[in-house]
Amino acid sequence: MQKLEYNGWTNYETWNYKLWLDNEYKTNKSINSLAKSVIQTEQEEDQVFKMSELLKMECMNNEPNLKPSFYSDVLSASLKEVNFHEIAEAYIEDNRKELEEMIKEAKHLGKLITQKQVDEEIKKVKGLFKQA
Repeated sequence: MQKLEYNGWTNYETWNYKLWLDNEYKTNKSINSLAKSVIQTEQEEDQVFKMSELLKMECMNNEPNLKPSFYSDVLSASLKEVNFHEIAEAYIEDNRKELEEMIKEAKHLGKLITQKQVDEEIKKVKGLFKQA
């Protein structure tokens, strides 16, 4: 059975997960902060993979613990269809552009982002995930 794209994403499950990530303020803020941290701490060729693993872990950690049933089977099957790699690519690309613009602006103002600021951002992100 062939699955068709949904609203520009691989499938409905991927689109729906990304929609929820984007539409919940706290979640969106923490995911974008996480993407920025990944960009700043990982080699470029590893960023999408690392981000996709973190997204998958976040999704699975929030999966409700349902008793074995038709509904738990459908939920599990649906979660397996989410293309975390595609979502990670989108977050890395968007946040890389934002960081590049910030760096250009900072250089223009004669300022640079320090490692201390990066470390503080990472601490904030970790704190947001602990609160969630």
